[in-house]
Amino acid sequence: MVTGFGDAGIEALEQRGILEREIEFLPSLPEIAVRQSAGRGLTRPELAVLLSYAKIALRSDLLASAVPDAPALEPRLIEYFPPELARAYPDDLRRHQLRREIIATTVTNAVVNRLGAAAPQRMADETARPVHEIAYAFTVARAVLGLNDIWPRIDALDNRVDGACQLDLYARTQEALAHATRWFLRDGRATADLDGTIATHTKGAADLRSLIASGIGGRSEAQVHTTEQALVEKQVPVDLAADLARLAILVDAPAITEAAAQSRATYTAAAHVVLGLNDRFHLRGLIDAGRRIRATDAYDMMAVAGAEQALLEARRQIALGILARPGEDALARWQEEHAGEVTRVAAALDDLSASGPLTPARLMVAATRLGDLARTTG
Repeated sequence: MVTGFGDAGIEALEQRGILEREIEFLPSLPEIAVRQSAGRGLTRPELAVLLSYAKIALRSDLLASAVPDAPALEPRLIEYFPPELARAYPDDLRRHQLRREIIATTVTNAVVNRLGAAAPQRMADETARPVHEIAYAFTVARAVLGLNDIWPRIDALDNRVDGACQLDLYARTQEALAHATRWFLRDGRATADLDGTIATHTKGAADLRSLIASGIGGRSEAQVHTTEQALVEKQVPVDLAADLARLAILVDAPAITEAAAQSRATYTAAAHVVLGLNDRFHLRGLIDAGRRIRATDAYDMMAVAGAEQALLEARRQIALGILARPGEDALARWQEEHAGEVTRVAAALDDLSASGPLTPARLMVAATRLGDLARTTG
């Protein structure tokens, strides 16, 4: 799956001296502008060229970092070799002279193939983090969402479901993976303790899966059931349809885990508050719509990312304030005590989404409104 690669991505590769646009017959900036105005992007051959160069760039960044030395990434080395060899000579493989290069290559392929050619540099720009740290964030996000189990099951649907449906299933995993990767990249703690971050957040995700299975209630649960039923009607196996439908909620598992830890509340209480705020302000739909904005300017894309981060930070502040209250009905009491402000902000966010095409400016206004609510009700 390859996402769009705009001129900003091409320029980034040019500035690093990795790519020469003319030699690869890639379109110039004016030509790209003409295509965008006509609703067209890069062609498949052009994307294939950029995919290769994006991998060269990321692999170089990883080799220049400590990423290939992380013990948690050692399985990428072992998986590179035939299973028989891995079973017979595991210690020899760990001492392989090209150990770092193999890990860097396998991680690069996984990140670019699953997130897209433009994702590493774009996410680094959006989060102000070094490019190589996407390897840590990606590794945690993939584990937390359980995608190593989901992807082979989608692969197995070849010639069993409609091709467009299968591509949609991959796209669902890509969208969830991108959300979670950005979250861990912003958080930054995976860099210092990759194993610990994976352990903490996979447990949190498992707790959330249990809550979903037992019936967490609200609009989130209804959306999961609706999505699951729609996928089953397209001949997707029931268990896979359920796992894919839950991804829309699981992307918030890291935020719930952190809210529970910071407030010392139970995981169940934190989940009800975070997901309840999502439902009240339609936050997940707003963030997803923001990511679909066709921003052609690099600063517009960064504005979208900044607005998303501001929305999530406002939600975190509100959630921690609510979780500091005693009692199981803290969310309901908070909404009742601040009914006027909550209603006005919810209406404003709905209006921003419904009154016209969502733009970076509209999304930033939404983030400002929710941030104001966090401050006034904190």
